[in-house]
Amino acid sequence: MSDTRKKLIRIAYDNPHLRSKILPTLNKISAQKKKKTKVNFIEAILENPTDLTSWLERQDDAPSLKGWDIKSHHMTMEFLKKGKATDLEPYKQFVGNTYTVDIVGYAFDDKCVAVLIDTNLPVDNKFPHITVAVNGVSPVYSNDLLKEKSASGELIQAKGKLKVKVGYFDFKTHRYDLPHEFFETDED
Repeated sequence: MSDTRKKLIRIAYDNPHLRSKILPTLNKISAQKKKKTKVNFIEAILENPTDLTSWLERQDDAPSLKGWDIKSHHMTMEFLKKGKATDLEPYKQFVGNTYTVDIVGYAFDDKCVAVLIDTNLPVDNKFPHITVAVNGVSPVYSNDLLKEKSASGELIQAKGKLKVKVGYFDFKTHRYDLPHEFFETDED
């Protein structure tokens, strides 16, 4: 998608009164048939992933991450597996925007380190979090870790702030713009 097209789409999204003038023009420009957008998950991506690892290094009880697989990338807002563009509807006002989220705690064991997040963003997870690093397990393990540590009272209370940008993963790329399906008319 060209930069001009992206700018026009953003203008149309931000200015509903201009949509009827902008969208028909955009639709004519994109005469080629587009593939349907696929969505694996909606996410809040860290603007600077090293902010989280640096924060963790300053915590007194935090483990060393030397030799671990550092993730420190995003907070999954909703996992869709085989989602489509329309699944982004509840998130459309957030996509492409930057927010501050609060770190309220963290947990770790010999396999995983994850930070617990408090946010006003819509998150479909009992324990909104960011997986910092894993050691021999998949990042999804952080869900079990936080559940277990919360139940046993071993969740370490901590405070911090992180900047995130809301987007989605389309099985290939992390995207910050609404897909073309949001701007097409029935005439396409």
